[in-house]
Amino acid sequence: MVSMRTTCGFCGCGCGLYTVSDDNGVIGVIPSDADPVNEGRLCIRGWHVYQPLRNMDRIFRPVAVLNGSKRDVDYTDALSRVAEGLKKFPPNQIGIIGSATSTNEDAYLIAKFGRAVIGTNHIDFPGRSRLMPTLMMLRLLGEGVSMPCTFADLMDADLLLCIGIGDPNRYPQASARIFKAVVEGGHLLLIDTWHSDFAPYASLHISPKPFSGALLLRALAGILDSTIKVPFADEQISSITGVSSEQLRAAADLLLSSKRLAAVYDTASLMHMCSPQCVYELARLIKVLRERGVEWCGILPMVERCNSNGALRMGVAPMLLPGLKSVTDNETAQKACSLWGIDSLPQDVGMGVAQMLSAIENGELKALIIVGDDLLTDVPDEQRLKKVLSKVELLIAISAYRSLLTEAAHFVFPRAIWGEAMGTFVNMEGRMRCLEKVAERLGEARQEWQVLCDIATAMGIKLSYSCSDEVLDELKRLVPEYASIEPDKISNSACLIRERLSHLFDGVMHEEIAAPELPLVSDEFPLLLLVERYYLPWHADTLALHSSTLWREFRLRFTPHVFVNSVQGHSLGLRDGMPALLKTPQGSARVTSVFNEAVPTGIAILPEMFFAQLRGVVGQEKFDELTGTIVYPATVAAMERTR
Repeated sequence: MVSMRTTCGFCGCGCGLYTVSDDNGVIGVIPSDADPVNEGRLCIRGWHVYQPLRNMDRIFRPVAVLNGSKRDVDYTDALSRVAEGLKKFPPNQIGIIGSATSTNEDAYLIAKFGRAVIGTNHIDFPGRSRLMPTLMMLRLLGEGVSMPCTFADLMDADLLLCIGIGDPNRYPQASARIFKAVVEGGHLLLIDTWHSDFAPYASLHISPKPFSGALLLRALAGILDSTIKVPFADEQISSITGVSSEQLRAAADLLLSSKRLAAVYDTASLMHMCSPQCVYELARLIKVLRERGVEWCGILPMVERCNSNGALRMGVAPMLLPGLKSVTDNETAQKACSLWGIDSLPQDVGMGVAQMLSAIENGELKALIIVGDDLLTDVPDEQRLKKVLSKVELLIAISAYRSLLTEAAHFVFPRAIWGEAMGTFVNMEGRMRCLEKVAERLGEARQEWQVLCDIATAMGIKLSYSCSDEVLDELKRLVPEYASIEPDKISNSACLIRERLSHLFDGVMHEEIAAPELPLVSDEFPLLLLVERYYLPWHADTLALHSSTLWREFRLRFTPHVFVNSVQGHSLGLRDGMPALLKTPQGSARVTSVFNEAVPTGIAILPEMFFAQLRGVVGQEKFDELTGTIVYPATVAAMERTR
């Protein structure tokens, strides 16, 4: 038996584990007892993260569309054809969609390839828009605030302010620290519409009405600092938020009683901190608490994918260079030009994922390079995606498995999966994590940085690295904050975000707060139907879909269902797990009714992964102008039992 230490490739916790191998390959994993992230624990995903390595349903060789049909092609021939195709389009007609599952080294090359080889800032990764409100917080926080704080910091805090963190199973290691901190004497102030498993442990649980979080946080800040303008009277605040004045004052007293405060929130929560205004108000509240004597404040934004933080910090974003520097930052741009051997970089802010898809529909974007499978997790509307991708004149995919993306692609390069790739991740704490190669790559699979370097070379631009460590060394020269990173010591290092981004977001927030506009329930439609990102994106995550155990255990979750409280469900004549007819003013659809005690009475929750299938019943989504985040409609609904 052979064991090798590496990092889990699922969620943003980044657990340390050892893979166990025999002559037939990797046969299991063991959690690392000494790892500062998971301390000997693994969730069900981590225990089975090795299984895709044993799944032979893979793309082994490059594929190209030749003479109207798809066939395996020689790697060098595919490179030359792709290079020839890309040269036909001006840079502003080419887009690149990266992946939050890529290593830092791969992500860095995605950003470099787009800007130094193609000459475009149309670079993004799915899920990036959900992190933008958190970036905005950076310019608002003064010295003495640790962001992101570590799991160990949660244990040292005497008060945890948790906002919209939902189901503990989404982020197991963060949840474990929250529970442990409370059991060992810490206090929990929970602000969440969900009555989750955290609620019984809370010193105070405030359950605000949906989308009222910004006003709630402003009201708390106003209680602590009378100079802060709160645009509603106490009675109006209670009516809008559903939180009494007594609860608000109790929350304010609890906040003031702390000396070490850690604020935790889920960046993917659609009802809470995905709103830029909510994040802005949390930053305001933290600043007030610092002024009122709280000695230390830490903030932990929880992220879904294994390297969402890393992809962002490597510059896989339409407005950012590596190191979270603006594309308009002349000093960073000049340094990058010198290091990359080019004369200039594009300075106009590029298009994000949603904008690129719209630009394809409008005929403005002609060529697209897609890395990984993340696009399927963030754009679950398969019919629309098929239609959009069919309009791309040159579609290049770097992927390990056959999917909607590879079916639409003109060229497909096989991608190394978790366990075959090596490099680094940045977890939700900002901690650098080391990813080791524990299995041989199958067929002609390569890491993204290798494929992109080969395409660049075929285009006549030399990008030459012999290994991922050389990519990391170049990153260190460009971004000084990474200079101290040593791969052999990485398990104990923590690289925290310390940049200030005032030049990116000046003047975008408003002091005025409006009450959320929600439809009124009635006897005909007694439920408020909301869309929430309840599940981690398992429905399209190729690691999960190619893990035999995870697929077997969770396959039943992939049929449309709506969560309701059991009391509400019984009053409507529903049964748990049985068919139901969902009716709204827009129409009706068959779903499964699932009882969930965390859902408040009067509310029904549709998991985001099913929205595209029920759009005709729920309504049309919009996009936040500032971040590009999807904003889903809220509607009134009724549910009744059906056969």
